[in-house]
Amino acid sequence: MNTNQYWDPLKLATSMQKTQSYESLSEEGKLKRRLDKMEGAIIQCDNIIKIHNNNLKKYDNRMHNIINNSEEDIRDFYIDTPSFANKNMIESLIWLSLSDKEKNKILDDDIDTYFR
Repeated sequence: MNTNQYWDPLKLATSMQKTQSYESLSEEGKLKRRLDKMEGAIIQCDNIIKIHNNNLKKYDNRMHNIINNSEEDIRDFYIDTPSFANKNMIESLIWLSLSDKEKNKILDDDIDTYFR
């Protein structure tokens, strides 16, 4: 396989569409370029917000599923504990991913620290 056909610098340089340097643009051209960049940033922000909202929805659905399928005392714990609200989503997911042994160690260490 000839990889030079994909990375021939002369072909790449001659096939690129060049834009004017910023300094050589008119004031209107400069403004248009800045607005284009701002519009691109807004589109990216909108996508980030959509992804974030989708993640919040998935998290809320999962927590409701856990709560609805738990025993009464565990259900009450999840409902009454603000740590499982979606504003603490990452910490909650980390906690839920721990094994029972890891959770017990953390809680035991917290109790030891509290009573020192």
